[in-house]
Amino acid sequence: MGEKQIVRTSKDGSPTFALLRGEDSLSHPLGNLGLRDIDMKVYPTFGCGHDCKFCMTDIRYKPNEANTITYLKRFKKSLNRYYRFGGRKVLITGGEPTKAMERILGMLEEAQRYELDLIVLYTNGSRLLETYEYRGKTKKIVEHLYDAGLRHINISVHHYDPKKRQRLLNSDEGVCDIVEVAREVNKRDEMCIRLNCTLMRDYIGDVRGVIDYIGFAKRIGVTDVYFRDLFHLENRALSIRFAEMGKVEFTDNQRINFDGLIRDIKRVPNMQFVKTMSRHVGQGKTILFNYNGVQVWFGTLEIGTENANRFTYFAFMPDGNIYYNMNGPEFQVKS
Repeated sequence: MGEKQIVRTSKDGSPTFALLRGEDSLSHPLGNLGLRDIDMKVYPTFGCGHDCKFCMTDIRYKPNEANTITYLKRFKKSLNRYYRFGGRKVLITGGEPTKAMERILGMLEEAQRYELDLIVLYTNGSRLLETYEYRGKTKKIVEHLYDAGLRHINISVHHYDPKKRQRLLNSDEGVCDIVEVAREVNKRDEMCIRLNCTLMRDYIGDVRGVIDYIGFAKRIGVTDVYFRDLFHLENRALSIRFAEMGKVEFTDNQRINFDGLIRDIKRVPNMQFVKTMSRHVGQGKTILFNYNGVQVWFGTLEIGTENANRFTYFAFMPDGNIYYNMNGPEFQVKS
C-alpha cells in the first residue's frame, strides 16, 4: 500500500497532517496545503435554461454528469474530506443549480451536519418562485431552500434594465423578477441576497453604471452587491481549449479596464474603501467598499495559470469527482 494522509487535530483545534499507510484520504498536495482558505465549489449540474453570451462555465471544462444517487453519495464523502482538512465554505453554483433540486436539497441536508462558515447558492433566480415537490411537500423553491438551512443566495442580475438583461441571456426564457424575489427572500429571518453583476463595456462597466446599479439594489432592499470582472484568459492553450469560442470573443470584446475602474470608484464621494483580499489562492483579488450602507465588492480573476499541484478551489463537479481547478480532466484528484 502507498502512503495516505489523514487529518489530526492539534491542541488548539486546528488541523495537522500526518502520513500513514493504508488510510483513506486525498492525494498528497492536500496534506501539504490544508483547505482552511479554499472554497468548496459545488456544481450540481452544468444545465441552464439561459445561454448567456459571457457564460464562464461555457469557457471551462465540463465533464459528464453522474446520476443523482451516485452524485450525492460522492458529495457526502467529499464534503467530509473537505471539512476534515479544514474547509469551511461551500459555494453551490453551476450551470443553473436550481435545475437539479434533488441534488441541492440532498446536499443542504448533508451540510447541516457540519459547522460551516458559509453555505451559499449562486443562481440566476429565475426559478426561485416556482413550486416544486420534494418528499411529498409542494412549495416554492425558495421555501424548500430556506427549510433545508440555506441562508445566503447570490443572484446574477447583470443589469438593472430587464430588457438589457434579456439581451444578455440569449434565450427565450424570461429573466428573474428580482423585485419579487427580493421581496420573498426578505420575508424570511436571516435569509439574505447578494446581487452579482458582471462588468461589461456595453452594459455595467463604468462609474455611472455602478452607482446606478447600487441605487437599484438599495431600492429593492438589497444591501450587498458584487461586481465581477470578466475572466482574464491567460495561457490560452490551457484556459480555453474546451471553450465555446463565440463566448471567448464576446468576453474579450466586453472586458473593461478593471484597475482603472477601481481608481475611479475610489474618487466617488461617500465610497469608503474597506480592504483588498486575495481571491482563489492569489489567482485574483476582491476589493470591498461601503457606499451609503451598501457593501460593494469588486472581484477579478485570472485563469489558465493555476498551480497544477495545488487546489485553486476544491471543485466538486457534476460527475461526482473532485478537481484542483476547471482547466481539464487531468486536474481531477485521484483518490
